[in-house]
Amino acid sequence: LYRAADDHDLAVAFHASAGAPFARDFPIQDAAFNRFLAAHILAHPWAHMLTLTSLLVNGTFAKFPDLNFAFLEAGYAWVPYMMFRFNKEYAMRRSEAPLLERTPEEHVRESCYFSSQPVGEPNDPEHLASVIETLGPERLMLATDFPHWDFDHPDALDEHVRRYFSEAERERVLGGTAAEAFGLSV
Repeated sequence: LYRAADDHDLAVAFHASAGAPFARDFPIQDAAFNRFLAAHILAHPWAHMLTLTSLLVNGTFAKFPDLNFAFLEAGYAWVPYMMFRFNKEYAMRRSEAPLLERTPEEHVRESCYFSSQPVGEPNDPEHLASVIETLGPERLMLATDFPHWDFDHPDALDEHVRRYFSEAERERVLGGTAAEAFGLSV
């Protein structure tokens, strides 16, 4: 699949789920949740964390350095944690991911894009700006998930980006990053 996407200049997008099959089958620990709220909070980022870990450990980014990977509908606040945690673990166990040519963080920053939805809602908006800055506006793309019940209005992200970032960074987040990730000419 990755070879075919690479050969045809296509990006690979991952989308997680919090539906009944996820809560029952993947991973099995989720069967302990007795409320949808718990599964919905964790299902999307957890599935993406598993996927990103697999891609890194198995050297997918090294095998396909020109391939773009997009992670959809898990937000982005989980990404800095994963990059930094993976850097630490990789530094201690390089032999378990022998195909990595650089730090996990460098591979993520070079090959991965992350959608905004759901936009986090910290009590202090500066904390969200800090997460965006850590990830990098060039890795973040606007997503709304409309018309689902839990969609984000485009203004939800734009409010934060407009307040803390330059107009050029704002334009990247609101459209330019997605165009780059998916090879679109707009």
